[in-house]
Amino acid sequence: MDDVEQRFLAAIQANPGDREAREVYADWLEERGDERGEYLRLEAQLHSIPVRLAVLRIKIDRDWIKQVERRFDVVLVTSGENKIGVIKSVREAAKIGLRDAKDLVDAVRPGEPRVVCSDLDYGVATRILALFKDTGAAVELVSHGSAIAPVSRGITVTLTELLTDDKLAAIALVREVAGLGLKQAKDLVDTVLAGTPGALVTGVDPRRAVEVEKRFATVGRVAFSST
Repeated sequence: MDDVEQRFLAAIQANPGDREAREVYADWLEERGDERGEYLRLEAQLHSIPVRLAVLRIKIDRDWIKQVERRFDVVLVTSGENKIGVIKSVREAAKIGLRDAKDLVDAVRPGEPRVVCSDLDYGVATRILALFKDTGAAVELVSHGSAIAPVSRGITVTLTELLTDDKLAAIALVREVAGLGLKQAKDLVDTVLAGTPGALVTGVDPRRAVEVEKRFATVGRVAFSST
């Protein structure tokens, strides 16, 4: 392994989430006919597709999605205040014991949903969803397999580019969206203006990620990745 490749690997190991470092390395490998370049590109797609699908499901009409999806998972997003009722519904839906149902409900946290039932057709999935109707829990149907990591750990929304010359307005928006102080917001804006993306929010659910994207629609561009 030569020094150039060692530098590529060191850059990736120092920042595993640096997409650009992986793309440059993949280019370098493919120029040499090395199939490891293809592996890097496919791995990057495998990592990013669940996040992108989760975001698109928020934007696209749900009725249309239900017509084109193949199989569904029933996902417990939040348990609400009626925990006993939720546990009872989980037991009935998943056909599991009290202890296992309680453990599943207890494991649900912000940005960490839990799959109640998996790989169902639409009719069965909607009947299971109805079991939670009066429990106060937030339960969703998602495409089979999409609720697992990395999306279940939350999404990072990164500001990649600013499209406005009004720096003060950009700083104000960053402060509001990211909950940062004045200096932190200014530093983030300066970092993006210098050509380096900066994270706005981390560990958020897809709905919140889409809201952030909308807020920056006329101000800048954002990118999504798993936390």
